[in-house]
Amino acid sequence: MGCDAHFFLERRINKGDWHLDPSHRLDKEQNDFPREIPSLSGRSYYFFGIVAGVRATYIRRPVAEGRGLPKDLSPLLKAYYAAYDFHSPTYLSPKELERALKRYSTYLSRQENIKMNLLEHPAKDAFAYEGTNIFTINGSVINYIRDNLAWEKAENELLGFKNKTEYRIIVWFDS
Repeated sequence: MGCDAHFFLERRINKGDWHLDPSHRLDKEQNDFPREIPSLSGRSYYFFGIVAGVRATYIRRPVAEGRGLPKDLSPLLKAYYAAYDFHSPTYLSPKELERALKRYSTYLSRQENIKMNLLEHPAKDAFAYEGTNIFTINGSVINYIRDNLAWEKAENELLGFKNKTEYRIIVWFDS
């Protein structure tokens, strides 16, 4: 049985309570609990190691290892976490997620170079290449946050509002 990660986006406005971002849809098959961020779905133990030190325990300096659930976690996510057998919860800022994505992208580039080298020189050790194509990842969650913050800034300037939105990414794992 493998390990999967579950990523969620929370936001709060003007230092209020944290809420699940409206981009999440509720899943009728999962007791109306939210679906994960689609662009962060799949399985890559290397990425799990970069983010939280899970599975790839050889990763040095994981970005958000061992933080646990935030004390002010949104009620829906708190209920979801309590209803299932999840482990290793943590949270990270958009900047930290971006840093983790860059580290993972560097890793994928190196792996692709190893793969190409193996194709050109098949006598080399085939075990040097660790397949990572199951895990689809892109920066769309970062772009979503940037777009929302840019929209909010324009709205504040135009209408004289003083809203300040903050985002954080919640992640936990199952086995």
